[in-house]
Amino acid sequence: MGTLANLDFTIKFWKTILILKMECRNYYFFLLYFDLKHDP
Repeated sequence: MGTLANLDFTIKFWKTILILKMECRNYYFFLLYFDLKHDP
């Protein structure tokens, strides 16, 4: 029981980290694109 709950927590934890990483990367690319677009 304890191991199963631990595993569930670990999966949720890694999912959250992956989502945050993807969002950060998208945000970074957006900033990069924004900079390139507005470069004089």
